[in-house]
Amino acid sequence: MGRDIRYLTVSEIVEIHMMIMRDYGEGEGEQARVIFPDRLESASERPKAVFFEKEQIQNQIIYQT
Repeated sequence: MGRDIRYLTVSEIVEIHMMIMRDYGEGEGEQARVIFPDRLESASERPKAVFFEKEQIQNQIIYQT
């Protein structure tokens, strides 16, 4: 193992979102905003979940492939 995973911060996710919205012509402001910031924060924390001293992201990756 020994891999260090760097998770995106909420700020980084929002920045990527805004760049994509600009690139696809959705502009900035009201239309490009994050509608539910609290849900975004919660979703960004999920990959960091650890149960029984094991990161759950590895299980999700295996399951999806």
